[in-house]
Amino acid sequence: MDYVAIVDDRPACFEPVEQLPAPMYSDGIRFYRENRDASTRIFIDHLPKGTYLLSYDMWVNNAGTYISGIATVQSEYAPQYSAHSSGDSIEVK
Repeated sequence: MDYVAIVDDRPACFEPVEQLPAPMYSDGIRFYRENRDASTRIFIDHLPKGTYLLSYDMWVNNAGTYISGIATVQSEYAPQYSAHSSGDSIEVK
């Protein structure tokens, strides 16, 4: 797929270590990452068929129980092609 956008909604207690937007390379994929207030957005020019793990480091700033956000992937040229993860509960001690 070409021009894929991933929106990763974060739990309230997580903050990305790298705050500035930057081009990145992980698992054979080149992408551009930008952080928003409550989510991280990843933009990929070309995503070949397969399974990939794109990760980034986060800080945890408060203890408690939080609901994780969902991650949504969508083709920018064909929005009918999209998928999302499930949410879960996270307990920080």
